[in-house]
Amino acid sequence: MTRDNRAPWFASFVQKSNLYDQIQSKRPDYALALKCLENHIARILTERDSIDACLDVGCGSGAAISLLNGKENVNTRVGLDTDPALLEIAKRKCPGLECVVGDAADGPIFGEFDLLLASFIYHHIEDSRKSEFCHYLRRLARKDADLLVLEICLANEEEVQTYYSRLAELVHGGNNGELTKTFLDWTSNEKREVSGEWKVSEDRLVADLTDAGWQIQTKESIWPATATPVPGGCLLMHCKAK
Repeated sequence: MTRDNRAPWFASFVQKSNLYDQIQSKRPDYALALKCLENHIARILTERDSIDACLDVGCGSGAAISLLNGKENVNTRVGLDTDPALLEIAKRKCPGLECVVGDAADGPIFGEFDLLLASFIYHHIEDSRKSEFCHYLRRLARKDADLLVLEICLANEEEVQTYYSRLAELVHGGNNGELTKTFLDWTSNEKREVSGEWKVSEDRLVADLTDAGWQIQTKESIWPATATPVPGGCLLMHCKAK
């Protein structure tokens, strides 16, 4: 996330509670996305002898980078996020994680990485800085590095409302169910200064990545087509640094 675009409601929510992961896990798209990411990471680790360094940009609470826990052929893991509270959760979840507080598009990160993770961070970047973000990732990547991008691509406000209303319909009660629906309602707020989210089309994401020097290897749709706008929705892109 760049700088701190989020509403005070969300900042307070994160700082006062450790429910963030539990709430996200109630979402069908989020749970499926992490499983998809885990499978792609496993495939990359079988193709490479080792990963010298992995960077998770927009690390948050460490949901993505924690998928590397216990992987002996991964040497250094770095998490970048603007929120120290979320990074503290990530540290507890990922022993040995190097945490850096900073902007996702120009944070104080040095060195080059073999594997980069960008999980649901692109839509937290203002539209005017999305291209800058993709170029920043490329500058931090070694040649032939792998980039895994999890993203929710929605081209307009109608698609945003459709996506999140269908998500909410599939969130059941019980532990944190109502809080999850409140979270989804906040996320889909049409005022971007409230939600801190700037979702764009899949075509825009592809254009930004390609222009920055990333070659898209594969794209996998995650949430079922019957529940998402087509094209778009929740997807994973595997890219290589050219």
